[in-house]
Amino acid sequence: MHGTRTCDKTNICFCCGGDHTGPCQQPPKCVNCSGSHNTKSRSCPVYIQEQKILELKCHNHITIGEARCIFQQKNAKYAESVKTLPAVPNVEESLNAKFENLLKAVNARFEQQMQLFADMLQKSMNCIMQNFFKLLEQSVDPSLSPARKKKLLSKFLALCLLGMLGAPAKLSRCL
Repeated sequence: MHGTRTCDKTNICFCCGGDHTGPCQQPPKCVNCSGSHNTKSRSCPVYIQEQKILELKCHNHITIGEARCIFQQKNAKYAESVKTLPAVPNVEESLNAKFENLLKAVNARFEQQMQLFADMLQKSMNCIMQNFFKLLEQSVDPSLSPARKKKLLSKFLALCLLGMLGAPAKLSRCL
């Protein structure tokens, strides 16, 4: 793209790219990219590329030649990286495999958390039961014989366990 003052070639039609003067009756054809638009179109890929090169030149305060070299290097790197991308044979299978692995990891983590929760619950229940039995021992009449205390505590424990299993317990009958 250049002006007529610096060009030593003959003038051509900006609409069809032909070598004629006056109004054009031909369908539009770009001289720069051979696309179906006139040469002055701002949607022309060559025009867009030139605009980017000029922006690069202005922003970096470099010559147009240096800007073209930098622009071509950037585009070459992009083209090479696109060429070297591995082809994905079947996206659905790949996604299913990744989802399956993710699901397995989530399930394993859930099982770990459930086991930790069960362990904590068991420890808490043991602590509660120990404290409960200490309180129960303190509330039992101290004048009872050790054998009677043991029998009373074992009956109470049996009733508590039956109560945990859902059987109705009548504590007042034992005490």
